[in-house]
Amino acid sequence: MIRRGTGERNGARGRFPEYSARRGQNRYEANRSCCHKHTRVTADNPFVVWALSMIRSEHWSIDACVGYAQTHDLFPGEDIICTKTFYNAMWNGTISLTPFDLPEALKRRSKKARIHKNKRIFGRSIDERAEVAASREEIGHWEIDTVVGKKFGSESVVLTIVEKVTDFYIAMKIPGKDPLSVMRAMEVLREEYGEKFSSLFKTITADNGTEFSELNNLEKREILVYFTHPCSSWERLKMKGITAFSDALHLREDLLIDILPSRSSNMLTA
Repeated sequence: MIRRGTGERNGARGRFPEYSARRGQNRYEANRSCCHKHTRVTADNPFVVWALSMIRSEHWSIDACVGYAQTHDLFPGEDIICTKTFYNAMWNGTISLTPFDLPEALKRRSKKARIHKNKRIFGRSIDERAEVAASREEIGHWEIDTVVGKKFGSESVVLTIVEKVTDFYIAMKIPGKDPLSVMRAMEVLREEYGEKFSSLFKTITADNGTEFSELNNLEKREILVYFTHPCSSWERLKMKGITAFSDALHLREDLLIDILPSRSSNMLTA
């Protein structure tokens, strides 16, 4: 219970008590330090004792101990501590557990989200892209990237384009990873689709690779081109999965096949 007011002055001169801001603040802080919820992370908590033994003997993680105890009802609910509180107690030194007892805890580092500024500015930023392009509600919004295969005397490069709604995928082998090769491939697509080209390709989102430095010229054909932030692969989730799969195949010269869209899809050409 907090007693309000200022304590009496101690002195031998018989002065009457009077208000002192300093002594009032000191008393408030002393009382306030006792006003908090008492922690359940104590040495005599049966769950803590059991969890420490499992971590040291069986090399379990804290989350595994919490989940196992809750699933099998080993302890009352008020004795089981959540994973976050257990980790906080470890870092604060409240319990006899060190990060060396949890090797995975030393490998994890908190990463602060930050937006990298583009050193290369090829065109519109992805921040200017309409919400409909990311909501996957309208057909015609694409993501583009290049995949470089293993080097077996010659370097194989594939231009990959994926539509965000239908997952329609176009792969075209190009001579090299340069702007001229990319634009020639886009010209092949334009000839393939003809008058439907600008209506099928409403927006194209690319990264800041130098091979896409001339891609902004497609805006002359009423196609909006956007460029993502550096080190932000999550801004092109579709293409991230496609390129990861293609890299896993270790594409070679004899494995690359030109895929023309009109031969493999009826959804976009209908």
